[in-house]
Amino acid sequence: MKWITRISKALLITFVLLSILVYLALKSSLPEITGQITVNSQESVTIDRDINGLATLKSNSRLGIAYGLGFTHAQERFFQMDLLRKNSAGELSQLFGPVAINHDSKIRLHQFRKKAHQNITLLPVEHQRILEEYTKGVNEGLKQLKLRPFEYLLLNKTPHRWLPEDSFLVLFSMYIDLQYQFGEREQLLGLLKNNLMPDVYDFLNPDGSMWDAPIDNSTFSSPDLPIHSFSVVPILQTIESSTLVTATNNLHEELPGSNSWAVGGDLTAYGAAMLANDMHLGINMPNIWFRAAFKYQTQVQSIEIDGVTLPGTPAMIVGSNRNIAWGFTNSYGDWNDLITLKVNN
Repeated sequence: MKWITRISKALLITFVLLSILVYLALKSSLPEITGQITVNSQESVTIDRDINGLATLKSNSRLGIAYGLGFTHAQERFFQMDLLRKNSAGELSQLFGPVAINHDSKIRLHQFRKKAHQNITLLPVEHQRILEEYTKGVNEGLKQLKLRPFEYLLLNKTPHRWLPEDSFLVLFSMYIDLQYQFGEREQLLGLLKNNLMPDVYDFLNPDGSMWDAPIDNSTFSSPDLPIHSFSVVPILQTIESSTLVTATNNLHEELPGSNSWAVGGDLTAYGAAMLANDMHLGINMPNIWFRAAFKYQTQVQSIEIDGVTLPGTPAMIVGSNRNIAWGFTNSYGDWNDLITLKVNN
């Protein structure tokens, strides 16, 4: 029985030691939340956190805010940012190996990293500087961590430095999440058009309706109810009905439903308008958004903005600047086309 007792004690000690090591590793990868950090930047910024962890960034310029936001994002969300950039660039196999090669091979068809690099040159100079400061902040925030984020410890990988083009790759990942990156919607519409009577197809895929409110004040009339049934056209009756059922059985079509609702100031108790914005993204851990507040000076006024940011980018995606509030919803516009290419053998 003594050897059983000794083995039990040894296992218990080993477990305690491992728990201490895991705790120290996780603690070392946490962000700096107190004190002062000296970095190689011309812009100074103060980062305060309230009891709920909401970060308030204060600086004398927008560039300082960009640097501080990059620093904060990297300290708290770098792995999330890394996944987003690698997802659209087709580089997930750098982290996960062969299991991600199929995804990478498909997504590289779009050459998103090349497009991201090209898009930087199209930005106004002022925006390029904001992106550059944000990038510097990200890399400094990553550098200031005592230990790389724990996800990299689990994967036995080393995180790569952030590049300005990576912020565009994050946006491209959002596009991938909100749209059909491989033309599935175009394929579905083509199948419907080829198999349904024209009036049925027009009813299912109208140009718009009375509920649309384009900014150019154009209007749409609601489509007429179709005369024909939703069955396939007579000439194609030999096609199995399951073909259409399978094509339309897509959760991407059924579940999402972003929305925004605005209430005029004459209907509120305090005389200001209200905006309710629900982006209906999936529930992830961590949350895709990062709450933050900006306070900085311009040459003519003080700016205060509250809302949510997207880790990997320097902008306030949804929020309020005390004068206006803005939201974000997604629209299934006709953003792409499928073209059959004829290639030479």
